[in-house]
Amino acid sequence: MAGDYDPRVHHDEVLVPLLRALRVHDLAGLGPAGEQARDRIASHVEQLDARAARFVERRARTLAVRARRAGSA
Repeated sequence: MAGDYDPRVHHDEVLVPLLRALRVHDLAGLGPAGEQARDRIASHVEQLDARAARFVERRARTLAVRARRAGSA
């Protein structure tokens, strides 16, 4: 909840830069199995992005509730 490391950080600062550095999306000459693996990677990254967005929204709501409770105490 502190925001030090969460799904958004993992997606934006770890996974996407790593895949970019490895040039996963630019590889040519992959066979069918390689193309399927690349598709699975892309699907995983999309799913993680969606989970990260939901996490960030939930965290914001939770922190807002905590702030309201602390303000009324």
